[in-house]
Amino acid sequence: MVRACKLYIGFGFGLVLFLQFFPHKAYLFINQPFYYRVYMRSIQQLLHLAEASEPQNYEFAPVEAESVVFEVMNYLERLASQQGVTFQAIVEPGLTLPRADRGALFTLLKNLLENAVQHSRAGSVVRLAGSATRITVKDEGAGVPAQDLPNLFKRFWRSADRRDLGAGLGLSICREIATAHGWELRAKRAEPGMIFELDVSAAVP
Repeated sequence: MVRACKLYIGFGFGLVLFLQFFPHKAYLFINQPFYYRVYMRSIQQLLHLAEASEPQNYEFAPVEAESVVFEVMNYLERLASQQGVTFQAIVEPGLTLPRADRGALFTLLKNLLENAVQHSRAGSVVRLAGSATRITVKDEGAGVPAQDLPNLFKRFWRSADRRDLGAGLGLSICREIATAHGWELRAKRAEPGMIFELDVSAAVP
């Protein structure tokens, strides 16, 4: 019942977002695959955000983070190839987080890496580094103006040069997941590109 209610609400909010981003074109989304994908992705992100915001949805246990990293990279390999971007990972062998939700960690890393790929230029490298205290994701894209840094984790915020089909919720979902774990997620300019740093040294007891 709860899941059905979330799905119903998700469809409603997804339609609102679609109309917001593409006014006067709502009649096209059934006949045009691009608009349909935008709509469905908005719904998916809204459901992920709702789930990430509810503490009872997390199942904490020791998680082998190294395997999660490579699962995410394999999952996004096709997208990276389409963008002409390659992944590079330097992770401590056997890296394990003592208390984490594996599925939520996968979603967090997927969103960070996907965001990095979408903002990278062809021929560049997206780098991930992982240790017992922090996980970082760095891209070589255009970066974000300093004045926009405070907006990165706000819900529905999209930069002017966004090329993907998202609704501006991916990084908000990452922040919700990090908060639920007691982690800190920060972003800073890398010149070029951006660095997202996940501090996992502290966790919710």
